[in-house]
Amino acid sequence: MLIFRRGRGEKQVPTHIQHLCPPVANNFLLLIFSFNLTWSFYQ
Repeated sequence: MLIFRRGRGEKQVPTHIQHLCPPVANNFLLLIFSFNLTWSFYQ
């Protein structure tokens, strides 16, 4: 989760996981990122 809070590292994560499985990884990252934002908002 530390990667999302860094401005530069945010773009590096999807490209690394895209080699494994692009659609699933991107949806999973978006789901985690949105859940992290909503969780910190209601917290």
